[in-house]
Amino acid sequence: MRLSKYLFVLTLFLYSCSGSESSYCITAFDCAEGEICRNGECIPGTAGDSGNSGDSGNIGDSGNSGNSGNSGNSGDSGNSGDSGDSGDSGDSSDDDETVVNPDNTYSDNETDYETTDITEDEISDIDADESIDETTIDDDPPPCVPGTFTFEYTGAEQTWTVPSGTGTYTAEVWGAQGGQGSADGIAQGALGGYAKGTLSVTSGQILYVYVGQGNVYSTTTLVSAFNGGGAGRGNSDTNTRGAGGGASDIRIDGNALANRVIVAGGGGGSSGTSYIGGAGGGVSGSDGTGGLPGTGGTQTAGGISAFEAEMTHGSLGQGGGLTEGSTFTLAGGGGGYYGGGGGLGAGGGSGYIGGVTEGTMQNGVNSGNGKVVITRTCP
Repeated sequence: MRLSKYLFVLTLFLYSCSGSESSYCITAFDCAEGEICRNGECIPGTAGDSGNSGDSGNIGDSGNSGNSGNSGNSGDSGNSGDSGDSGDSGDSSDDDETVVNPDNTYSDNETDYETTDITEDEISDIDADESIDETTIDDDPPPCVPGTFTFEYTGAEQTWTVPSGTGTYTAEVWGAQGGQGSADGIAQGALGGYAKGTLSVTSGQILYVYVGQGNVYSTTTLVSAFNGGGAGRGNSDTNTRGAGGGASDIRIDGNALANRVIVAGGGGGSSGTSYIGGAGGGVSGSDGTGGLPGTGGTQTAGGISAFEAEMTHGSLGQGGGLTEGSTFTLAGGGGGYYGGGGGLGAGGGSGYIGGVTEGTMQNGVNSGNGKVVITRTCP
């Protein structure tokens, strides 16, 4: 009995479904010809306008009516349905198409994206810009190394290059001693002067160094000393005459006399124990002693020689001395900023500190050859 009841209910349900004027659909293809699918139900199309191919939806030229739902894309556009070839397809579909335009943008109907054309050269430039520069630039100066640089007499110009790095350079120069006036060495030539000061130099700069020759004397021939010592001549192996001692100096930015920045004067030559030369300077060289002496050089002029007819006077960088062909036997003046004059006791040359700072000078402190010392101190 119960089973019969169930079968009766089922028969009524099926009959109601088959007798319905609509049926369930997903698309118009699930419906009979002339029907359209709307909200999951197949319903009849309107007059002459088939759902799948009509010119419009339910009414014709209305965008949202006619072939709506999932397939009402009639006409040339999807939802407007102006004049489509077919309801389902028309000229467009529900699927949104990506459109690329000349402005390098595309749209997905929600967001506009912009693209940029990048050439290979631009990519290379970007790579180059983003590359890491491995070159390390060290702006720190080289370390300062203290030191002392000593220059002895060589008979020629010497050069020295200022080292790299910071530092203070102090120069000390000693003039050479004048030549002796006796073979036994009793009548010594006058001592050379001394000067000291701070140099103004830079790394890599070239300095020209001149070291005076000392204790040069003559028996019978005319002799002079390196770097300005005036010429003298003796008359026998036992009756000697001294040449003036050479000056010592440093020159910067060239090797001419005008480039000297510091000078120590050389001592004057002697002629026996009674005619001793004057000491080298200092601000001024000392005058010779005894009869017929030469005078010392100064900051502005050379010393005067005792025998003008036979000798030259002192001059810039040069001591006065005998000329070639002279028959006199006399001593030469010391070299210096300005040289001393010649005579029996010749004058000493002057010193100079006009090209340095904190300069000082002394007369008559050095024997033998001259010397130059440059000392580097660090902060």
